[in-house]
Amino acid sequence: RNCTTIIALLSSRLLSFSLLARLGLGVFCPTFNSSTDSKMWRLRSAIGPTLVLALVTSHCGGEVSEVTAGLVNRNGIDRTGIPTGGGVTTQPPRTNQGRALPLLGFGTELVWQSINDTVLAEAVRLSGSLLGRYPGGTPADYWDWKSGWPSDVPGDPIRRATPTDWAEYARVSGTAHTIVVVNQLTTNLTTELDGLAAHHAAGTVVDRIECGNEMYDSTRPDVVAAYPSGRNYTDKMSLWAAAFKAAYPASEVALLAMTWRPDIGGREASWNDEVFNVPPELLAHIDAATLHPYFGIRWSDADAQPPKKSGDCGEQRTGANGPWIATETGCGDACSCAQRCSDRAECRAWQWMSAPPHDCYLKSTAGMSTNDGSVSGIAPQPGPPQPPSPDAVADVFAAAFKFADENAVMVGKLPPKLNLWVTELAAYGAEELNFTWLETLANILYEVLLLLRIPKIQAMAPYCLVCGDPIAPSFSSPAADASPPSRSAVPPHDAGRVPWVESLRGAAHTALFKHIAMASADDPQARLVELESTPLPSTRASRNGHDNPSTQTPLPQEIVGWSVVSGTRAIAALIIHLGSNTTSISVEDRLNLEPTSTYTSKSWFPKYRIDVINSTLAAKDLGSTVSEQVPAAQALALSPYSLTIVNVQS
Repeated sequence: RNCTTIIALLSSRLLSFSLLARLGLGVFCPTFNSSTDSKMWRLRSAIGPTLVLALVTSHCGGEVSEVTAGLVNRNGIDRTGIPTGGGVTTQPPRTNQGRALPLLGFGTELVWQSINDTVLAEAVRLSGSLLGRYPGGTPADYWDWKSGWPSDVPGDPIRRATPTDWAEYARVSGTAHTIVVVNQLTTNLTTELDGLAAHHAAGTVVDRIECGNEMYDSTRPDVVAAYPSGRNYTDKMSLWAAAFKAAYPASEVALLAMTWRPDIGGREASWNDEVFNVPPELLAHIDAATLHPYFGIRWSDADAQPPKKSGDCGEQRTGANGPWIATETGCGDACSCAQRCSDRAECRAWQWMSAPPHDCYLKSTAGMSTNDGSVSGIAPQPGPPQPPSPDAVADVFAAAFKFADENAVMVGKLPPKLNLWVTELAAYGAEELNFTWLETLANILYEVLLLLRIPKIQAMAPYCLVCGDPIAPSFSSPAADASPPSRSAVPPHDAGRVPWVESLRGAAHTALFKHIAMASADDPQARLVELESTPLPSTRASRNGHDNPSTQTPLPQEIVGWSVVSGTRAIAALIIHLGSNTTSISVEDRLNLEPTSTYTSKSWFPKYRIDVINSTLAAKDLGSTVSEQVPAAQALALSPYSLTIVNVQS
């Protein structure tokens, strides 16, 4: 094969496309003669460069990638007209230098977490979380470090968290780095310096200090009264920062920055300008800005019907008298109660009766795993589960792209000298998606996009480890209080005595945290280099085929992720697949691997399409595939809506 010659000619464009076509056909069709095969020659004139480049690509394989690199734009559209997607997708080597490895860990809000809970601390240690925030959240602005509790929260129950308590938790949980949020709203500088000294004495390295929590919030009257404008905040914090740096010269001090949202206005809209557009001497001791880039999502598929907590008709549950499904009252007589399930094939062998304490009872367990004739209650679902439309799912992902891009523009206006820490973030706005894989993957996508779009983000602590907000907890417990509905507020007297389970968010963040922690252990100087990708095609139609006017623009990418590059060699990768169908990628080409390399991979994904919006899905019930010692040339299959970690062996 004379691939080098063809590629050189194509690259330099020394020949016309007509001559290239003749050359290409001459190579692949040695018997071709332009005078006798006039139809084919006329075809050459019609297809032009598309056929030639396709033939060269198929014939020369990876050798053509460097040539075509200049012909492929950021979204993977080949300027010559040849799509790079479809089948096993290949990618030209990236030329950008990437970004430094970030410091990652679960965000904490200690009014909801008993930090003497050794069971939870062990779960955090196993997750790869290396960063924590003391004490976290709005309570930080009312925090009394001596008592380990905020003044604005009722005293019962108290989950004490003094600097000494925190140091012990950090030791057991492997939380090697702490962002200390000082209470600048309801106490004084001397008290907070004493608090930092208490942290230092307890063994916590005081190297990241955050000056309060969300002082831009116009809904908090005491905050607005304390700081009528952002400049008032900067004036005060510049003095505090000087004192912090005098006591801890190696520390970094951060002011609070506002992030983008579509309804931003008033105080929030002017905050960054008032805080940071100030005389340089006011920022002399300021090293960073902290961000809380929450992002809004919505659910546009009203027809989608996720499985209910009671399970589908016929699903087994364990109850006092054997298998059962949670009952419901007010069902009416036995006939109408059973009718809701009687037309389903798996229910026809069941007999029904009406008896207390519920209206509808299953008399026979025929067809279930046990058949002991016991009486068990059942509540059939109101309708069969209905998978969501791919476009509705894509709308959720589109929000992550939108908010990441807007935030990149907004924080790009901050003073260049400042590093950035993300100390809270999560998706909000779609209660239907709480605790689902869709919400989880949207959060991971958003975090990855922020890290890629904003390389100055040094540290990121997604909200939250355990907390009171049902949009966010990474761990839950069967012993948690019913209120708040986060499934993660365990009474203090049960701390260390009850089990904790990773939520879907927790499982995905564990994969992310371990991935970065392992890369950092291999090479602390490694870089994250964004993977190129092809656009995600979209029909922009609802499930019934009618136009869906609520949908947004198609997603810019089907595959999002990065390679971890040590020196000039990729050692790992993170890949998010946003498509609704299985696809395959060439790991060798995407990561620019040597043909002799091998890789291992692990993927997480919903086993069934309905499970992407199933709020009762446990992390252990996610689909998972593991491949070991795979030749670099072997394609990697990506399941719909999947998260994949790849590790490379030379």
